[in-house]
Amino acid sequence: MKSERGEITIEGKLMGGSLIGTWNLEVESERGSRKQRLRVNPDMSALYGAIPIKKINLEDNQVDFLTVLKFGDQSFEIRFEGKLEDSKLTGELITSRGSQKIKGTKVIRTFRRRSTG
Repeated sequence: MKSERGEITIEGKLMGGSLIGTWNLEVESERGSRKQRLRVNPDMSALYGAIPIKKINLEDNQVDFLTVLKFGDQSFEIRFEGKLEDSKLTGELITSRGSQKIKGTKVIRTFRRRSTG
């Protein structure tokens, strides 16, 4: 960076870069397996299916989030604790109704170039 005071080298790192993006998840419970999607935004907010998540925490490959759903006068807490390795996410979703094992893979988007001819 240059300014009237001189020049300095700046290095930056995208926080949460390995987690940002879309994840295809498989949720295991006593009722069987089902698919779910997690979309993590650059500001570390997210959508777990249609449920908004204000903040996902990522530290030393440990991932967690907490959200509360309200239905009338009742509220339900949803907590996720997991681990990020390579392009895989594993962990557990914990609610008042029990816990569910989650494993997922990051969606890697490949773009084809348009032909100009």
